[in-house]
Amino acid sequence: MNENNNVLNEQLDILVKLEKHALRTRDNVGMIWLTLIVYIVYIEFFK
Repeated sequence: MNENNNVLNEQLDILVKLEKHALRTRDNVGMIWLTLIVYIVYIEFFK
């Protein structure tokens, strides 16, 4: 039983790390989109 718990804990740790990585990636993509939109608005309206 203890061995099964260790395997489960390792799998949960992997899932937590994967979730954190996915959230970081999503935030980075959001920042890229925001930067592009601001740049396009700047080019269209203020130049």
